Amino acid sequence: MTNNTKKEQTYIDRRFGFEVILVDVPMTQVRGEWVPDINANHLRTAVLAGLTTKPGPLSGAEVRFVRHWMEHTTTQFGELLGVTHAAVLKWEKKGQEPTGMNRATEFRLRVLILKRLPEPVQNQIVANHQEGRRNDPELTRLFDLMEDVWRETSIENPGSEPIRIPPELVAQQSLRTLRC
Repeated sequence: MTNNTKKEQTYIDRRFGFEVILVDVPMTQVRGEWVPDINANHLRTAVLAGLTTKPGPLSGAEVRFVRHWMEHTTTQFGELLGVTHAAVLKWEKKGQEPTGMNRATEFRLRVLILKRLPEPVQNQIVANHQEGRRNDPELTRLFDLMEDVWRETSIENPGSEPIRIPPELVAQQSLRTLRC
């Protein structure tokens, strides 16, 4: 019998429309192809949590992913953020590039994502910050952004970076069992 499982140190997942870097991800062989051995719904939740704490601006593809996850039209999504549907279309057309959306609007979007995540995920993100755990620079950056978003009106827009899903999340047994 051959071994049809392994652990991949780094795997780039593109199924969400943008790159998500999975670290220490369990893999399984299905029909001769190696695929992540994780639950897709749990991964989606981890990606959404990652978007709330992502350093740098969100990309157009990430905004589109969030809008689809919320099951909103461009008009509904725009109303939720206080902008027109044309603004939403403009952001999404940026693809892998930063949207260029107003900093306060992006902050509001990240908070809306956080508020719609399952309560245990929300609590963990908030608890990590409140406990002063500075070992997560992305989380620290989000909360620092929350504190100064109203003080500053402009921000340097670095290029969009992929979401990184930490190994401890990928390794959780609850994320296992994705099968093609």
